[in-house]
Amino acid sequence: VEVDIGISILPLNSIEQELARKTLSYLHFVDQDFERPLGILFRKGRSLSIATQKLLDILLNSDQKPAS
Repeated sequence: VEVDIGISILPLNSIEQELARKTLSYLHFVDQDFERPLGILFRKGRSLSIATQKLLDILLNSDQKPAS
């Protein structure tokens, strides 16, 4: 994108430095829902901490959409 060969949809906080340097510009979408897949990686054969297991449970069992 920064070298003028494409576009992308990214979270605003991931391009703050580029916006400050004015190397990228952005369009603000209003009333649009965007979804993208989420992958979770962890080491095979290792136990997960209680906090990690709870996070996985929330992510895997939640039918709620995130608050905007």
